[in-house]
Amino acid sequence: MATSRIKSDFNSTRWQSYRNFSSPATVDLEIPVPWGVVSARLWNGYDPDYKKTAICLHGWKDNLASFDKIAPILVDGLPNYQFLCIDYPGHGFSSHYPPGMLYQMGDFLVLLGRILKHFKWPKVTLIGHSLGAQVGFLYTGTHNYGVVEKYVAIDALTPIIFGPHDLLDMIPKVITDSILLDQQYLSKIRKVYSYETVLDKFIHSHLGGLDETTCKLLMSRGTKETEPGSNKYFFTHDIRLKYLTFMTLSPKQISYISKNFRTPVLYIKAEEGVSYLPNYVEQNIETWLTHQKGQRGKVFFVESPGPHHLHITNAEETAKLIIDFLRNV
Repeated sequence: MATSRIKSDFNSTRWQSYRNFSSPATVDLEIPVPWGVVSARLWNGYDPDYKKTAICLHGWKDNLASFDKIAPILVDGLPNYQFLCIDYPGHGFSSHYPPGMLYQMGDFLVLLGRILKHFKWPKVTLIGHSLGAQVGFLYTGTHNYGVVEKYVAIDALTPIIFGPHDLLDMIPKVITDSILLDQQYLSKIRKVYSYETVLDKFIHSHLGGLDETTCKLLMSRGTKETEPGSNKYFFTHDIRLKYLTFMTLSPKQISYISKNFRTPVLYIKAEEGVSYLPNYVEQNIETWLTHQKGQRGKVFFVESPGPHHLHITNAEETAKLIIDFLRNV
């Protein structure tokens, strides 16, 4: 992989509700959707003269708190941007889907469209981590008329490519287990754990592994105590997310979408992160993304020290890359 080093209006009447979070420039929001609300956190969004907006998209079973360390650094370096971090449906404090519904990756693409329409934003920058980067890739590559100004991907890029044998094994299991999970969801019985057990589960269940500090950050929205002082916690995410239905695209389809890009791209790959792309795609994706004449010199692949969640564990270094990209490209 080649590596390169690179040197919004806010109108309070549009928000369903908000409350102060941790700084004068931050508000927590609830965006209305047909099944309930999508919880969000807006950084640096009070001034109505802001012209640029970035939407931050987290990874599978994470939540918007995964951007709490990097967001204030981005605000300091990019004061002309406002950053909207969201909890996906079924994640964090966002509403769960109604019984009988499955979560699908394509839903998050529709959600992006809903958010842009709700706030009347004509164009945005997308910053995605893991699953969020995959969602950003699909949205950016299929909206080539200026909706996405710039696209930042953190330790993921394209959707996962499943082989034919993977699908043969996976589909029957997803069907059977999804029905069981729906029955469990309808029972409204939640498993509860001690704080120590929840912390241990967070450390060992997340992709790439997490340290204790990172886990505590995600637990701020990923868990709730049944009663204050009870030391009994449950996970806030929908149990049906165990089988998020990913979009299964072929390498040829990935190539076609990549060649359709007309948006500057920054891909930050973690040195200790995850590797999920077939060799053929890994070796050719940068070439595909620069297929359009206007894309040359606007696509940057950077390998950076850190694990899969390097935007948390290595927030300063990751923020510097993003700030340089959004300022100068």
